[in-house]
Amino acid sequence: MNRASFVLLFPLMTAWVSAQNAEQIYKSASKSVMTLYVHDSKGRVIGNGTAFLVDANGIAVTAYHVLEGAQAATVKFADGKSYRVLGVIDANPGQDIAVIRIDHKGRPALRVNRQVPEIGAQTFVIGAPKGLEFSISQGIVNQVRRQEGLQVIQFSAPVSPGNSGSPLLNQRGEAVGVVSYQLNDGQNLNFAVPSHYVWALDFRAPIQKLPLKGTSAPVASTPATQGPWKRYSFQDTGLDFSLPMAPEWGSSKLEPDIAQIAKRFRSASAEADGLFVSFTFFDFKPGQCPKTRLVADEVLNERTRALESEGVKVGKGPSLVTAQVRGADEAHAIVNDLEVEGVPLVETTVIFRKGNRLWMVLISFAASDESGPKQLKRILDSLTVG
Repeated sequence: MNRASFVLLFPLMTAWVSAQNAEQIYKSASKSVMTLYVHDSKGRVIGNGTAFLVDANGIAVTAYHVLEGAQAATVKFADGKSYRVLGVIDANPGQDIAVIRIDHKGRPALRVNRQVPEIGAQTFVIGAPKGLEFSISQGIVNQVRRQEGLQVIQFSAPVSPGNSGSPLLNQRGEAVGVVSYQLNDGQNLNFAVPSHYVWALDFRAPIQKLPLKGTSAPVASTPATQGPWKRYSFQDTGLDFSLPMAPEWGSSKLEPDIAQIAKRFRSASAEADGLFVSFTFFDFKPGQCPKTRLVADEVLNERTRALESEGVKVGKGPSLVTAQVRGADEAHAIVNDLEVEGVPLVETTVIFRKGNRLWMVLISFAASDESGPKQLKRILDSLTVG
């Protein structure tokens, strides 16, 4: 089998993995789950949550709020062995997720499925409700919702305090979410953060020891002059991203000529302190979605001509490169040096596609802004297609 055939078949192969029952789920997944104990400055246990390994090198995921106020933390596996938490690699308090590293390597990690589960799908939770370590519960996905711009999975598998940070597992034993909170004025109104948010965090960031430094921004330090960085979802398009300012949702009306080849259109933009970001989305009819290289070539030529007609100076040799966007089938990027009313700007346009869905994200900032390149990288790294 050649490589191209393998790439095409791989998604089908994962779908063919047979569903498992609760007993099988527990036997396979519990090896990667840990009870997370938080300690005060005197080493006393002041609470517990749950965490689970996503990499055999000791990288694990938990709920951010479990670590708030902790001076130190330890984890305990089902075999009774305990290890120190070395620190936090990255986190997003607004999404209630954190990536930690423990002082141990070599244990199996859970497979993380970035796809949001279907409503009605079977789910399982392994954790430490009320300190009852390595308990398993079973339920279904009740709904997938948007709350304050954040996508959340509502599920019915029973959870209690101590389950925070537990993996929400599908029938193949894959983590599809991170258990976050519950509504106490109802029955089994439980919520998890989808796994695709986890991959927006920086697993390569330097470890920061406990206690956490503040709670209003991600632990990994990247300058954000516009305000706290937050996670947003581009309406119903499947794109999630991080920005230091809230976007404004634009038109969703399809022009008559575009309606012949596309089913949906969405737009949005955000601007603050010299940083401008715009988003465009098309959901094409089957067989009508163009390749990103073709779109990039058209954007490169047509936008350059349009800018020059408006009196904008375009730098020599705009670059067109292959890009990577998490979850996308393919991506290309264009980088332009412009001068608008005497102000030099750097403009980057990223075109990416998944199936028949295509997005374009344009980011520009003043060339003199020293924080601009870091903000650009952070936005690009945060783009996640679901």
